[in-house]
Order: sequence, then structure tokens, then C-alpha cells
Amino acid sequence: MTNLSDLFPAGAGKQVSFTASGNVTSSGKPVILNSDGTVSEVGLSAAALDSVEGEFNDYSSSTSATSDTSSVRAVYNPDQDRVYFFWHYGSQIWYSSGTYNGTSWSFTSAVNSTVACSTAVGLNIDVAYDSSEQKGIIVWEDGTGYASRSVRAALLTFSSGTVTWVDSGTQINYYSLGPSVASDNNGTFMVFWEYYPFNEANVTKGTISGSTVTYESRNAINSNSGYYSSNYPAIYVAEKSRYLVQTFNSSGGVVCSVIEDNAGTNPTVQSNTNITNLTRSEAKSIAYDASAETIMVFAENGSTYPTVQACTFTGTNNAVTQVGSAVVLKSATIANQLYSLKSQYNSDAAQTLVTLSFSSTSTPSQYLVLSGTTPTISVSPTDLYTDTTNTFQDLTEGPTGTGRTYIAVYGSQTSGNFVLWDGYAQTYTMPMTNVTASNFLGISDEAISSAASGNITIKGGIAATGLSSLTPASDYYVQDDGTISTVSSSVKAGKALSATVLNLEYTS
Repeated sequence: MTNLSDLFPAGAGKQVSFTASGNVTSSGKPVILNSDGTVSEVGLSAAALDSVEGEFNDYSSSTSATSDTSSVRAVYNPDQDRVYFFWHYGSQIWYSSGTYNGTSWSFTSAVNSTVACSTAVGLNIDVAYDSSEQKGIIVWEDGTGYASRSVRAALLTFSSGTVTWVDSGTQINYYSLGPSVASDNNGTFMVFWEYYPFNEANVTKGTISGSTVTYESRNAINSNSGYYSSNYPAIYVAEKSRYLVQTFNSSGGVVCSVIEDNAGTNPTVQSNTNITNLTRSEAKSIAYDASAETIMVFAENGSTYPTVQACTFTGTNNAVTQVGSAVVLKSATIANQLYSLKSQYNSDAAQTLVTLSFSSTSTPSQYLVLSGTTPTISVSPTDLYTDTTNTFQDLTEGPTGTGRTYIAVYGSQTSGNFVLWDGYAQTYTMPMTNVTASNFLGISDEAISSAASGNITIKGGIAATGLSSLTPASDYYVQDDGTISTVSSSVKAGKALSATVLNLEYTS
């Protein structure tokens, strides 16, 4: 007896026969126990873009609805399982809402909110939802020229597709542009904007109490960062109790800023980190992969190619540092620059959906999917739709547990100007794993055809079939895609006894 696998034969008293639901492709595969007593190989479900496009707004009869496509935003209300769409048209902000039952969309009619804003083309709006307060916060630009614009914010309530403006909008600051907003889902939110006279990125904190909002004084994030920015994309990272916002530096580089909320006082700007390999661009986004604990900063790379740079929190989460090299998301020749880029991390799939749109009318809007500590393209750039006149605009995550992500698009491009015609919504199903810590059963001892029976080494046994390249004494975990590695996950497989033998950990 020269091999450890001879000392510990496969199964070691824990080898049990099961019927397979779906093929178990080979030995050495992690499997789950289904509710009907069958087993299935661990893996990801197929990603899918729903072919059903829902039209939440129709301007087909209008020829004067000129508006920049940066003016539409979508937000998901989990308490109502409903998506709300907001856009700038004429001198008002309009809205509609929609639900999706898995096969079709249902929308409310477009409603004029009657809240006045400028008729200028290209006014920016943004919206966030606070689950604890069950209210929304909308921010927008008001005014015609750069020197006369201001940033305003209002509190919203929602009821069965209807939006009520609790107030008509508080003026955050004069001479300001490009607002964006992020909520901590606990009654506090941050408004980010450019202070036009100084091209300076600023933040203002708002605290919701019933039907009122208290705003703190503005705080400068960094100076010489503006460049008439359309927005500063921002997110709240609950795991770190920090806000992240993408700003710029005076040399045209991208900056990732860390903001800490201070109860009852102005937020604290903890750090500004220059992100190399990225350049200042109107198309930009930021996301946080909680599974990989990775910050993903999206912008152009100097050649109008959409690019992502991974970062991590350092120290006491008050700063970030770059990790690895920048990843170009799409390197094909593009006639014109990147027009829009949005990203959304899906916690159920532990992956990030990215959507792209380009200024060229010959290049369709596309989506792709990223995953991992070093962002890896797991779903290659794929067309959202074939109509190249429609330009993608916004992205919002759908209900937890379904993997649905809503995609809001609209616009028709003519003579270099974007004309507001129709608004569409689609759903994208993220690749979802079927394994959990409670349903993981063990390791297959053989390939098993669907509906056939075969042996599984269950938890507490010794798996010694179909495994290779293990590191003795190392802990191994089941990954979402069905591989086994030393990368920690919620599903622990066991400890390697040799390069080919795994002692499966027993858990109830």
C-alpha cells in the first residue's frame, strides 16, 4: 500500500446511491440534494436576456421631444416589486412604473410630476430608494446655462405605481451640476455634485425623518475635478459602512473617493485615490463585488474603450488601493466614444452586470458579465437589441433571489442629437448557482446520466475518485460554478489528505 487513496478507499462507509436529476458529468463533481431526493451537479444556471421588451413611454407622435438620454433613471422598489422610471421632458420631470410577471410587462401611464425644471437639453437626474423609510430621493439640475444651474433634491413616496412628491425640491446649492445620489437604506443618503465655479466635487448629506429631510452643509471631496461632469457615480457599501464615489483630478485622471457618514454631522472625506489606466469620461460607473470584496471602477482607458480597474479597501476601510491590471471590456474599433456605461452587482449570482452604449449609431448597445477578485469577463459582450438607434441608459437590480436585473433604455439618435422617443425595459437573468451550505451533499464517484442511479460520497466520507492536484492539509470549498478550490466560500467541502483524496466535512 503506497498511496493514501489505498489507505482510505472511496466512500469509506459514506458511499450512497442516488438518482440524478440532470447529468452528473463525471466523478469528482460536487452535487446537491434536491427536495425530491434526487441529486444534481453543482453549477450555474444559464444567463438570459429576456426577449420581451416593455414600453414604459411612447413619444412616437411627438417631434419636439428633444432631450439628452442622460436624463432617464430607473429605481426598483422592493416593497412593491415595482420599477419606477423618471425622465426629464420639456420643463417637467415625468414618471411611469412597471411590473414584470416573468412573461410580460405591465406599465402605468406616463405622468407629469408638475415639478418645474429647466427646458435645457441634457439636464441630469438621479434617484435612489431607502428601504427602511420606504421613500425615494430624487435629485436633478435646474437652470439653463452652466453659470445659472443649481442642484435640487426632493423626497418621494410610492403607492401602487403612483409617486407623491413630499416636497417640491430643496435647493442643495447654486452654481452646481451633475447630481447623483446614494442611500444607506437606513434613513441617510448622500448627494454628490459639481460646484461649478471651482470645478469641485462636493457631497451633501440628507437625513430622512418622517416627511422631512435635514440637510447638512456641503463638503468638498476634491478640487479641480469637475469638467462639467454629468454625474459622479456613487454607491453605499454596507459591508464597510462607507460610500464610494468616482470623481476626477485636475490632470484628467479618475479618482475613487471614500466617504464616511458621521451621525448628525457632515460626512468625512477619508481619502482620494488616483486610479491609473483610466481617464476622465462622461461614461463611468462604480460597483462593489461583496463576494470577492472588490471595488470595480469603470471609465475609458484613453482610447475610448470601456475599461474596469479593480481596487480593495485598505486599513480601516478609509482608503482603497488598486489590485491587478486594468481590464478592457470591449476593444473592438469604435468610431465614436463610449456614450454610457452602467453596472450593477447581483449578490445572489455574485456577479456584476455591465451595460454599454456608444455614440456611433452603427454600434448596438451591449451587455456583459464580470466576476472574481480580478474582474473576469464571464459573459462576453452581447447585443442588448439589434436596433442601433436605441441607446441604453440605466440599470437597476431586481428582486433578491430571482437574479433579475431591469434594463431601462430609450432614445433615437438623429443628426448627432438624441431625441426622446420611446422608453423600454428588459430583464436579464444573472447566472445563478444551485448550491447552498445546507443542500450540498457530497462528491460523485462516477458519471451518472439523468434519471439513472449512481454512487455519491456524502459528507463525512472520504472522496478519492476523480480528484487531482489537491494540496494536502488545505481546506477546500465548493465554488458557485461547481469547481473545488481553496478560495473561501459559504460551502466548505473538506480538507485534502493528499493530491487525490478529500476528507468531506460533515455538517447537518
